[in-house]
Amino acid sequence: MPGPKTTGDPYAGSSTGDLLEPRNGGVYFGINLDWHRDSPTSLTRRLGRSPALYVAFAPFPLDGSAAGFVDAMVGGLVGQHAALMLTLEPNGGLDSVTDSSVAELAGRLARYNREGVPIFLRFAHEMNGSWYPWSQQPAAYVATFRKVAAAVHRSAPATATVWAPNYGGGYPFAGGHDAVVRDTPDYKALDTNRDGVLTMSDDPYAPYYPGDDAVDWVGMSLYHWGSSYPWGANALPEPGKFAELLTGQYRGTIGDETAVPDFYGTYAGVHHNRSPSRRPPRSFLPPGPVTRPPSRKRGRSRSTGPSPDVLISLLRSSPLCRAGCKGRAACPTAPATDEAPRTQVARSSVDGHSVWLSLPPRTSRVASFRRRSDRRRALRPAPSR
Repeated sequence: MPGPKTTGDPYAGSSTGDLLEPRNGGVYFGINLDWHRDSPTSLTRRLGRSPALYVAFAPFPLDGSAAGFVDAMVGGLVGQHAALMLTLEPNGGLDSVTDSSVAELAGRLARYNREGVPIFLRFAHEMNGSWYPWSQQPAAYVATFRKVAAAVHRSAPATATVWAPNYGGGYPFAGGHDAVVRDTPDYKALDTNRDGVLTMSDDPYAPYYPGDDAVDWVGMSLYHWGSSYPWGANALPEPGKFAELLTGQYRGTIGDETAVPDFYGTYAGVHHNRSPSRRPPRSFLPPGPVTRPPSRKRGRSRSTGPSPDVLISLLRSSPLCRAGCKGRAACPTAPATDEAPRTQVARSSVDGHSVWLSLPPRTSRVASFRRRSDRRRALRPAPSR
């Protein structure tokens, strides 16, 4: 069998200044590998392609066996010219993110960078949900993210921070184990419209944003649960659904969710364009035309990026996707099933229906992902009309 096709180092020429951006406005294709059963070398041999990005999860503080596990992952990527999307989960709560643990992390990431492996650091994701120990604590979360970002920016020049909330439909996800408590400072901070209650009318993103100087890239966890309540059916989404959800324009089979803000326009557009720092936030979506509401400054429509649905056609035309899917129908848009579990592409950027890549079953990873997904789906309310 011929060896994997390579196109050189996709990160060649990247530096602190350009935040690991793809050359020539391209797109990174990545994969959430089952690290316990697979390896980058085996994957590229089977597919004949080398992904630009691999995804991994680890607890934080990063020590003991978890640190060794990540060290081994990075070691396997050195010869792949690939980056690691590292999601760190402070399962002991935000108080567990001490100065010493952050300093150790920054030093470790700097070493990974010296070894030739860029890192996208996705720290404490889905902080606006109600299912993690770091959930719905805006002041503590922002302070902690900024502490991590400052240390990383000082020490690890080829590491980019990633801020990745959960999609705001169903916010504030009442009933979760880690939901904010009423009549507390956090509750008041999250009540952005000051009406005394938390609903989807409150901004699900802004209270948690750490600031342009702390955020290099933005992403989102966005799922397609099906088209009707109760959620869970393996059904294709309506055309344009992904873009409409991401831009706060969705009104369809699951209800009217236009109360959700335009995440893409705000955090991949406005914050990117106005940032005075050397690290304005980037989005994992590729550049290209997408119509935005009229700009107050210019008084006309402007283009700040692509329609996210472009990703679907990109995946369908990708040799990597074709090699992995082996002709299965609707690969990029269908969620996992028992018969055809799917591994995600670029999970931390766009976790939803448009970025699934079908690969041989990886039972343990799929089961783990489903447990996480079930917690979110259980907190998804019936549609509003």
